[in-house]
Amino acid sequence: MSASQLGHILDAAPMRSLPLEPVRLSPREVEVCRMACCGITNKQIASNMGLSVKTIEKHRQQVNVKLKSHHPIQMVRCAIVSGYITVAEWMESCVVL
Repeated sequence: MSASQLGHILDAAPMRSLPLEPVRLSPREVEVCRMACCGITNKQIASNMGLSVKTIEKHRQQVNVKLKSHHPIQMVRCAIVSGYITVAEWMESCVVL
């Protein structure tokens, strides 16, 4: 997938509810958000962090509420805007997947 194709994916994310300013997440929420943006499943995140899947689901729910994201690509876009992940990191994870 080329950089322009990935850019089009980001551009296609609905904009109506995206925050205008960077959003503050807790350190744990940042960690979960970064992994989720890279396509890692809740089960894999839980295993990596030594937490239960339910705990990860709750963290992801909180991240989505704070970022006002209703779709995974919205989470990615908000995480980029807020500085929690770079476009390069996200693109690299998409290539690996």
